Amino acid sequence: MDSLKKNSFLTTFLAVLAIGTLGLGYLLFSSFKAHQAASAAFDDEKDAVATLQAKPLTPNKVNLEARKAQVEQFAATVTQLQQGLLAAQPPLDSEAPSDKFQTTLTETLNAIKVQAELTKLSSRAGSDFDLGFGKYLANLPPKQAVPDLLYQLGAVDAMVRTMLTDRVSSIDDINRAELDVETGKADASDAKPAAGRGAAKKPGSSTGVLAEDLVLKRYPMEIRFTGSPRSIQDVLNHLAASKDYFYAVRSLRIENERKEGPPKGVAATSDSSEESKKDSVIVLGGEKVAVWLAVDLIRFLPPTVASADGKADAKPIN
Repeated sequence: MDSLKKNSFLTTFLAVLAIGTLGLGYLLFSSFKAHQAASAAFDDEKDAVATLQAKPLTPNKVNLEARKAQVEQFAATVTQLQQGLLAAQPPLDSEAPSDKFQTTLTETLNAIKVQAELTKLSSRAGSDFDLGFGKYLANLPPKQAVPDLLYQLGAVDAMVRTMLTDRVSSIDDINRAELDVETGKADASDAKPAAGRGAAKKPGSSTGVLAEDLVLKRYPMEIRFTGSPRSIQDVLNHLAASKDYFYAVRSLRIENERKEGPPKGVAATSDSSEESKKDSVIVLGGEKVAVWLAVDLIRFLPPTVASADGKADAKPIN
């Protein structure tokens, strides 16, 4: 020990040797752990490759038949859905003459007027309440537009009768969209939006999505009516659950007739004052509510075979 103290070189050499031995041991241990991890990863990849190599190559006849069966099952499901949709909506009367629509419109307006009087509805049924078809009360529509007009008239009539049954206070206005055939356009496949509102955008053929007008036709309409909160809720629920027509609400605006609620922090009085009655109407939900409703009547079309680029030169499936 004394010799080590006296010989500083030997002491330094031994210390460096000890530190180097520890460092080398640490490096060897780290390399061993990294080798183990790399070996485990290699074994996993090797097993995965072996599993893939053991599987049959695709495509093969068995996989092709399985895929064909899946496609046929999907096509059958889609066809069943299409048939169900077509059966759930009234068919078009493609042979109806022009005067039939005018007669049907007059009968419908008279029936609505009678029902409005029975329900004591404060409506415009006695003046210019024409369901948006006023131009055809004195003029015949184009013959090619009659089937769609009859379909749209039936849906508007059903919607108005729903509002009468749910006892709304008033039907203030009905503004329907005109069909292209009514305005003289060559393409009769679409209905243009009502004034001041845009129709729903349709997917373009460049996106690779089947064009909407091959699947359904929209008939945009706008309705304004007034009623209690309960009657308005009933109208919306019944339109959504209609079993004869498909209605899709595009936009809804509601305005309460009372702009301000009862004053806060004021104790209720024991007498039956006029102000107390007004406040109770607000608290109990008895006030009237004005509604503006933009709704699309949707008619689903028969199945079609679309062209490769998804344009409208498709042909119906017989």
